[in-house]
Amino acid sequence: MTLIITARTTSFALVTADGRSSGRISSNTFQKIFPHSDRGIAIAHHGQNMIDERRVEEIATEFLMANMNEIRESRIGEIAKLFVQRYGNSINRTLQNIPDSKYCGILFVGFGIEDNEPRVYEANWKRTNDKEVRHDVNLLGDFIRSGDGKKYIDEYFKDPKNIQFLKNNILKWNIEQTKAYCEKLYGFAENNQTKAGEDIFGGYKHQLIIKKSGCEWLIPPKQASPLVAGQ
Repeated sequence: MTLIITARTTSFALVTADGRSSGRISSNTFQKIFPHSDRGIAIAHHGQNMIDERRVEEIATEFLMANMNEIRESRIGEIAKLFVQRYGNSINRTLQNIPDSKYCGILFVGFGIEDNEPRVYEANWKRTNDKEVRHDVNLLGDFIRSGDGKKYIDEYFKDPKNIQFLKNNILKWNIEQTKAYCEKLYGFAENNQTKAGEDIFGGYKHQLIIKKSGCEWLIPPKQASPLVAGQ
């Protein structure tokens, strides 16, 4: 039960997430974006939010703090693969053991070593009908919709004019323009959800800007983890 919108320009990335969590953790102020303490790198999460009886925020924070040297010397794709090495088995085991848990997605957003532009990678785990869990790590594009709530934004991009407008402009936008566009699409998704009579995402929205110099909250989470940088 999530909607995450990630927008990448040539000089920064912006991540917006809702605060809804259901299942064992019921919350409207759930933190889903986790910035690094002193690097322009962040992790965002959607899907299964308890991994081997541990909250995903604990795992994300642990990973960022325990692997600072590797993160400092790696590209974003390498950081994503390092996360898979550290926690992939736990995620596989969790998805196999929880009947109604089908996927877990971890976004890695920001600037790796020698990067002058931000990159977005995703480590994604999906359980098939036979309980086999498959995972992959992929480089993503300039505008990414994640979580169950993305289907509402997908409606917007059924119009080719909207796709072309995004392609023509996103890499050139400044922070204010990018934020305004993401807010527009988030609002579009909210309206579509209401029209559908569904309740897939919602709660308190939080938003992070990621620059090469570091991360900054535009909208801080309501109940931020005290262990994560920038709180």
